[in-house]
Amino acid sequence: MRASGEFTSTVKPDKGGVAFVRGMVQRLKAIGYVGAVLVIDSGDGVKAPHDLKVKTGDSFAAAFKARVEAARPAADVVRELPAAKDTTAKAATASRRKNRKEAP
Repeated sequence: MRASGEFTSTVKPDKGGVAFVRGMVQRLKAIGYVGAVLVIDSGDGVKAPHDLKVKTGDSFAAAFKARVEAARPAADVVRELPAAKDTTAKAATASRRKNRKEAP
């Protein structure tokens, strides 16, 4: 069974946010999700909807709606992210083997 629909998430503008977007896209793909995956750019030093609420006060609803309407496909966001280091055990083993072969 494949799930579909629309999945939208806010993302913190830090290393954790980068890791979250990558992981979210990989996991949704792994479980067969075929719907739209959109990312809301927090921007402006805003890390979470609550921070936006504090910053915008009574105009929060309009500010949040504007960010939701400007949400971008997660695949586009992932393509623009800096390359991730492969930290899997398999990559670490391959790296050790390579280093042994290159050692004098």
